[in-house]
Amino acid sequence: IVRLTRVVGRLTDGRLSARSGESSHGELGTLEQGINEMARTMQGAQTDLLREVRDATAALHNTVSELEDRNTEVEQARAMALEADAAKSEFLAKMSHEIRTPLSAIIGFAQLLEKTTQSEDQQEYTRTINQAASQLLIIIDDILNFTRLESSTLSLEKIPFDLHECLENVVSILSAQAHEKQLELVLYIHSDVPSRIHSDAKRISQILTNLVSNAIKFTEQGHVIIEVSLLDTPGQDVTLHIAVTDTGIGLDESRAEQVFDPFTQADASTSRIYGGTGLGLSISKKLVELLGGEIGLKSSQNNGACLWFTLPHLHAEPADIQQAECLADVKVLIYDQNSFTRRALRNRFLLWGANVFNTSDWHKMLSMLKSAQKTGAPFTLLVSGLTTREYSEKQVSDILDEIRQIDDLPVLLLVGTETNNLCAEETVFRDTRIISKPPRSDRMLRTVCQLLTGDGTAPVPRPPDSGLEDAADLAGLNVLVAEDNRFNQEFLATILGDMDIIVTMAANGEEACQHASETVYDLIFMDIHMPVMGGLEATTEIRKGINRHTPIIALTADVFADKDHYFDELGLNDCLLKPVIRSNLVAMLRKWHNLSSAHSVNNSSLATGSTVTREHSKKAIIPAELRSKLHHEVTSQLDSLRDACTSDNQQGIQDHLHQLKGLVEYFNLDELKSDYLQLQQAITTGAREEIIARLEATATTLAKSFKQS
Repeated sequence: IVRLTRVVGRLTDGRLSARSGESSHGELGTLEQGINEMARTMQGAQTDLLREVRDATAALHNTVSELEDRNTEVEQARAMALEADAAKSEFLAKMSHEIRTPLSAIIGFAQLLEKTTQSEDQQEYTRTINQAASQLLIIIDDILNFTRLESSTLSLEKIPFDLHECLENVVSILSAQAHEKQLELVLYIHSDVPSRIHSDAKRISQILTNLVSNAIKFTEQGHVIIEVSLLDTPGQDVTLHIAVTDTGIGLDESRAEQVFDPFTQADASTSRIYGGTGLGLSISKKLVELLGGEIGLKSSQNNGACLWFTLPHLHAEPADIQQAECLADVKVLIYDQNSFTRRALRNRFLLWGANVFNTSDWHKMLSMLKSAQKTGAPFTLLVSGLTTREYSEKQVSDILDEIRQIDDLPVLLLVGTETNNLCAEETVFRDTRIISKPPRSDRMLRTVCQLLTGDGTAPVPRPPDSGLEDAADLAGLNVLVAEDNRFNQEFLATILGDMDIIVTMAANGEEACQHASETVYDLIFMDIHMPVMGGLEATTEIRKGINRHTPIIALTADVFADKDHYFDELGLNDCLLKPVIRSNLVAMLRKWHNLSSAHSVNNSSLATGSTVTREHSKKAIIPAELRSKLHHEVTSQLDSLRDACTSDNQQGIQDHLHQLKGLVEYFNLDELKSDYLQLQQAITTGAREEIIARLEATATTLAKSFKQS
């Protein structure tokens, strides 16, 4: 028993190899065997456990090693992805710059051209160029921001705009494309569709542009109809339904959903024949969804297609009835073979208060003219739609002769082609005007009024959306523009000059620094990418001199520009994206001019409202209300210069000397130029007594000059 007790004690201490001799008999022998068997079992279990622990530890080491290897691979992949993303961003930024820079010149000069006296057709072409370029800019922006679109972070506007005008703008842009294929392009707006709604006009234009251009692309003959209607919805808000129906190739219903996938078309043959990237409908779908609507497609093979989308919860403003009676008591007969065209024209003339009749049969139209003559209630105006095949000088002349044999009424001909090939239309065809389908409402109304009044020489009014707002409050500002593109230089110089703003041009950053070291400017526009010296480096240098407080606005076509980095670290105050739109430019000028005026008189306030001439060589006319301010400013600069000389503050001396030079040159103070030059020479030589003497002489000259004036 004592021996067994000792064995159990050793086992308890963890010495599992301990064993008891098995020399006893009976019950004690059985106990010895049991204890030994238990010890063997415990020792075996410990051995197995240690082996499992070793195996698990080895496996864990292997797993950790594999995880480390995978983490290394993931880190390498992440680094490669970041590098690829940086390369993509750099490529997109450069592509954006290269595309947007020439586009800036196109939009700019189109805006300038709108200001000139033009014929009706020329104004339409100019406006179409401007609208098409602006639409291209929107498309470029969305392609460059496709990632934002995918992540639904694209910001939307919700502002009031003229829906009818927005739709007509899109159709006008695409009409030439339809005319080339001899397609009938029709914009049919139901009579209950409101004119002014609250939404994002740019995005709606882009969606419709994609859908209509897609329909024209896949249609070889027939028509493309844009039908705009309202869906029944409760409450005051409206739901817009826009459908684009064509007579093109169509597609199988099983492939319909695929057309909304990015970079996808109906099949490979479609891409080969018609071209395109397959992005248009994908972008449109995402934009519609961002606007809260739905988009869909109804089509069958070789039977055309109907792409539609809805825009819900649109707030509509009350109808504008100012034109409702402009054609009151006018009896109009409309002829066109296309039923949608007739309906669209009928709705428009009814809106203008006219009494409207229509027909699709030529002979019935002639019969209606005869009947109206016999009853003593003739038609006031005939609006006739012609096909492309009917549009030649001889054919138009024959058509008019047939009409004139019945009634000598004014005739408006609508043709499915451009009208510039009949340049003598207003003189060859008496009491007749010819305009392209689909006609813009404003142009058609002007043309009808000219026909009815017999005044064919009335000047063409400027479009209300031309953005040529008054900028008289900016006259006299002194602005430095650093821009390397000569077309943009010419545009900016012209548009700023038209506002009576004094403009100094620099072709690169080095020239900008040179100008900025000699003159204090009210505002500096700085192109970011320029040869010799870039805009960011030039900004850093300019901030060291006399224009350290002058607002500097970045001019860039890089839509991915890190604006926070520009503003916080590089000394820029704001950013103006290319293409430079006149309204945006005016807003930027006014914003920073007002801020500068509120805080300082050193820069822009002295020039505000002045009528200084654009040429520095001519004598400036200083308004009476500015003379006291100017006198005070020059005196202040002389006093500050004297203090800087007394304390031997070299930086202060240079700063105030340049400020003084800017004032003398800016306002052409001839009486001070001689004293200034002598003062500058004295400061250069460092003769303190001479400097003080020249300062006193300059102050005396200044006092005499302003006293005499």
